[in-house]
Amino acid sequence: MGTELIADCKIGRDNYILNWAYFAVAFDYMSRGLMNEARDWAWKLMADGRERDDRRAIGMAHWLLCWVNIVDARYEDAIANAEESLRSAIAPFDRNSALAGSATARILLGHPIEGLTQLEEVRRWTSGTDFLYLERTMTGGIAAAYVLTGRLKEGMALLERAIDACDKNGDRGSAGWNRIFLAEIY
Repeated sequence: MGTELIADCKIGRDNYILNWAYFAVAFDYMSRGLMNEARDWAWKLMADGRERDDRRAIGMAHWLLCWVNIVDARYEDAIANAEESLRSAIAPFDRNSALAGSATARILLGHPIEGLTQLEEVRRWTSGTDFLYLERTMTGGIAAAYVLTGRLKEGMALLERAIDACDKNGDRGSAGWNRIFLAEIY
């Protein structure tokens, strides 16, 4: 599946589409629990970005690896990838995706106040730019921080509201991720 998609995207020579095609393949594998394959596609994005001299691809590959590592409970690796992304990221979305990933990993490592502060900074950015995808991605980390700081009811309510909103607007992916966080809290 992925190889054909990437080949088709390379024909158009549009770096933006090509980068997101790599992301889509990696995210699909990650969503199915195939973490090694997800990691492989993120590394392919990075290698292809280097070959094309596309710093955006390299920064994107690192924050993608960050999120793959979070799902795989490799939080230290996630932080390392986020930091590398911040060194190479050129687009505000990539920088904020790395910051959100780093913050989520810190929360899950037991540093909820530090992580929540960072997520709130990213949330201010997403609120001003309407990047709803990234905002939805952060909900689980924010809820986990609330729970880890003793705000259990607030964390659960946040997830339940987010799941309801996602269900209503047809965002099954974000609803699913939030259900995973909710199950982990239970």
